[in-house]
Amino acid sequence: MRNLRASWSFNGCRNRPGNRFTHVGDEVDVVARYAAGRGIELQLGGGRFLAGAFIRANGIAGNDASWLFLQVLYRFAYPGAPPGAPRPKT
Repeated sequence: MRNLRASWSFNGCRNRPGNRFTHVGDEVDVVARYAAGRGIELQLGGGRFLAGAFIRANGIAGNDASWLFLQVLYRFAYPGAPPGAPRPKT
């Protein structure tokens, strides 16, 4: 966080009186992508969040967090464009 008066904006958590911690934590993510066919992409990924002093000292959470995901992305075609072509910026 930028300063001691800031809050963790998603849930409004602030330092408890006497705490001066600003490090929320660190996150590492890995994503693998695979083009499965015309306009279809599969993504498999995972992440690890390492809780920092702000989270631990203020009782927000007592541990780190890990997650995995599988995602399917489909790109719709639009008139006059070849399959898989990026959509023009408007």
